[in-house]
Amino acid sequence: MGKNEFAPPVSVDATICRGCDMCMLACSLYHKGQCNPSLGRLRVTRDSDRYRFEVNICRQCEEPDCFPACPVDGAMERNAEGIVSIIEKNCIACGACAAACPYDSIAYHEDLGLYLKCNLCEGREAGPMCAEVCPTGALSYGKVKERVG
Repeated sequence: MGKNEFAPPVSVDATICRGCDMCMLACSLYHKGQCNPSLGRLRVTRDSDRYRFEVNICRQCEEPDCFPACPVDGAMERNAEGIVSIIEKNCIACGACAAACPYDSIAYHEDLGLYLKCNLCEGREAGPMCAEVCPTGALSYGKVKERVG
């Protein structure tokens, strides 16, 4: 396996995703107190012609490219469980993390002037909201420690 080839903590089965956006709504409500899909830290894209969906969410890489790319001390952190987070109050919105991410999983939110990335709802005992609310089971959660041994 390559440096970023491993089971991500949130597994996606796009074949059963129905594009309801519940994951993005729950994410935005949990993190920003609003039901606004654009504030979600994951993205659901649609191919309406073929009725197919793609869910893009941070894979919490074992050796993340985003973390060392950040030029500001304290703008990103990695906790003891390996979860990488953007510390919004310290972020200068330079985009270095997003440019370094090989999965395009860090998105700029223009209205907020911030980059947003999944932090697995860090500190939430039940795990990420997106996996909990997904009505089809297209998203499922496995703790970081379970996947990295």
